Amino acid sequence: MTAAYRPGGLRSDLSGHSDWECVGGVFRALGSPLRVGIVVLLEERPRSVTELVQALDVSQPLVSQHLRVLRAAGMVRARRQGREVFYSLTDADVPALVASAGRQVREHPPAGLRRVPALTDGDAAALPPPGA
Repeated sequence: MTAAYRPGGLRSDLSGHSDWECVGGVFRALGSPLRVGIVVLLEERPRSVTELVQALDVSQPLVSQHLRVLRAAGMVRARRQGREVFYSLTDADVPALVASAGRQVREHPPAGLRRVPALTDGDAAALPPPGA
């Protein structure tokens, strides 16, 4: 279960630059609308790459690239079952973080925020390599 926010708690939970870097990495991993969509789908149940490709209507290489980013951030895990690889969330904090961000955007829309267009297969080439 996700702990409730307590005012002043961040200072004790995130003691310095090293912690801040790690948290920044989590937010960078969620910085893609497609990766947010993957988290939303995986909250329901573990899914194969094939299922994610069909649900998101993008190519397999693009989904795999985004899954690598989420795995590197520790948000998803992979389990091989026969010829398929199934992905699941590592814990309930991942969708809770996405839901919290969604509430923030609905309650306090950022000035000048525009809807981000969906990613296409051509965008995969512009993605940073895993771990970058």
